[in-house]
Amino acid sequence: MPEEHGDTGALAATLRAFVRGELRLPAEKLKENLMRTVWKVATPTHGSVLVKHYRYVRAFDRARYLVLPDKARSECRNLTRLGARGAPVPRGYLWERWGRREAMFAGEFLEGAEPWPAAPSEALVRKLAAAVRTLHDARFSHGDLHLGNVLVRGGDVYLIDFHGGRFLPYVPRRVETVLLGMLAASLQGRGQGGLVEPLLAAYAGREDPALLERVRAAAARHGVRRRASRRRRCLIDSTRYAVERRGALRVYRLRAVPWETIEALLGAPAQGRRGGADVIEHEGRRFLRASAAYDPAGGARARLAGGRLLRAWCALHALGLLGIDVAAGIACVERRAFGLVRGETLIAAPGAAAFPDARGLPGASGILGLAELRELLEGAPPAHGQQVS
Repeated sequence: MPEEHGDTGALAATLRAFVRGELRLPAEKLKENLMRTVWKVATPTHGSVLVKHYRYVRAFDRARYLVLPDKARSECRNLTRLGARGAPVPRGYLWERWGRREAMFAGEFLEGAEPWPAAPSEALVRKLAAAVRTLHDARFSHGDLHLGNVLVRGGDVYLIDFHGGRFLPYVPRRVETVLLGMLAASLQGRGQGGLVEPLLAAYAGREDPALLERVRAAAARHGVRRRASRRRRCLIDSTRYAVERRGALRVYRLRAVPWETIEALLGAPAQGRRGGADVIEHEGRRFLRASAAYDPAGGARARLAGGRLLRAWCALHALGLLGIDVAAGIACVERRAFGLVRGETLIAAPGAAAFPDARGLPGASGILGLAELRELLEGAPPAHGQQVS
């Protein structure tokens, strides 16, 4: 029998039927991977609800959550306790678990919320500092404090994604420094490093040179430790994009563009060339489309080769966060077989700005991503061993 928590029995029954495919509701899939699918679901009783459906398909995960708290349970309980203490977080409605293999979390969907802006005001920076201060005063360690888990609505700041956090007897200075360092590294990665000092001053209530020095050192260590996952962070650090699977395809797309449009762009005939990409047309608009194919006999090398155009997609996203309009990323589609990337297709809308000097763009999705993007837009020869058309 599933465990059910709170006085939301009707909502639980509705969402349970939706997750199992027994009931159709207006819904939008926001993210999907091996373990989790995230939905925005319109319900008759609670409006728009954020639903996370966890599937523990690996034996390791099933054994892990026999000992550790379930992610669905952790997020729901953390949101309930933090909300009661006045923290700026969405409401957690319920969580359920079915045996060892499945779990579900449902919480408030923040309608109208936007990602952290490219040019935040001083008032918004102070509100972010106050939100983090509220968590630490409540003796809570978030565990994943970056700008991708910060939303803005109506001039207010909300923090999200609490499944990995926990309450502590107190927040040690070491933990506080690491969490603030993660946030500072996220600001620096978006070209907002100048906001770190006013953020920490608002957090501490005064200028604290010692805190600033510790946090900057922690941010530098965090940047080195997480460089390998830069692509993933670049993709998830914005709510503008959706990640989903379509059979053998993994699709990264602008959320405002439906899959049907992406499918039409993938099959549209080429009208010409620009740089390293085809020029295509759809409904009176022009787009750029580049494809990369990887040798299926390459084995492990194919896994490493995959991601060339995904790096370019991430660089487009990073430049957009910096306000540089060289192009707008529409979608990046990976074709996979047996866990290996066999090919990629990147679709973008041409922009108005010239390509900037990459030396002045620290953190813009990495040096490789900028190089791949420049090859795409300006027609430099492709990397060795890859056929690009």
